[in-house]
Amino acid sequence: MTKEIKMNAKRVGPQVPVYDLFADGYKIGIATNFYGEGAVATIDTMLSGYVTIKGSDFKDTLRLVRKEYLEDIESVRQERKAEAFAEAGCSAVFSGASMDVAYQAANYAMKGAA
Repeated sequence: MTKEIKMNAKRVGPQVPVYDLFADGYKIGIATNFYGEGAVATIDTMLSGYVTIKGSDFKDTLRLVRKEYLEDIESVRQERKAEAFAEAGCSAVFSGASMDVAYQAANYAMKGAA
């Protein structure tokens, strides 16, 4: 079970269409909504680095930011699970454990990495 991530946009100043973007209190990027340019956001993802997102309007851009951020988090989780599985399985095999024991150790490690 994963916890709900609280995301919000905070305007940097009055009459300025620039917003800091936060996820669970940590700044993850910035969004702008300038006349003539439309809504654009740039967020820092763990796997892809900086990603620029443009939606049809400001609300759509924020929806796409949330989607991209959550997909990035899920990708990182899957990668960590795979790494934990491989490391535990290889360690067990190299220490002389049977394949069944190595597989069981790898599964326990993968569940713990979630």
